Amino acid sequence: MMKALLTTGWSFMRILRTGMGIAALIFAIKDHDVMLGMAGGLLLIMGVMNTGCCGVNGCSVNARPAKKSTTKNTGEEIAFEEVV
Repeated sequence: MMKALLTTGWSFMRILRTGMGIAALIFAIKDHDVMLGMAGGLLLIMGVMNTGCCGVNGCSVNARPAKKSTTKNTGEEIAFEEVV
C-alpha cells in the first residue's frame, strides 16, 4: 500500500511541493534556519504523501456538472421595493 502511494499519482502540484520542500530543506541546512527547515519538511511530507489542503484532493473542484435548475424562466419582471 505504501509503495503504491509513493509510486503512483504524481501530478504537477505533487512534484512542485516535493521540489520546493527539498529546496527549502537544503537552504535551511545551509543557513542554519530552523523555521525554514520545518516549512521545508512540511512541504516535503505533503509532496511525498500526496496530501495538501484537507487531504488528497480535499480542495478540488467537483468534476460532475451541476444539476440543472428545476425552476422555469417565465419572463416576468421582478419588482423590487426600496427599504429605507
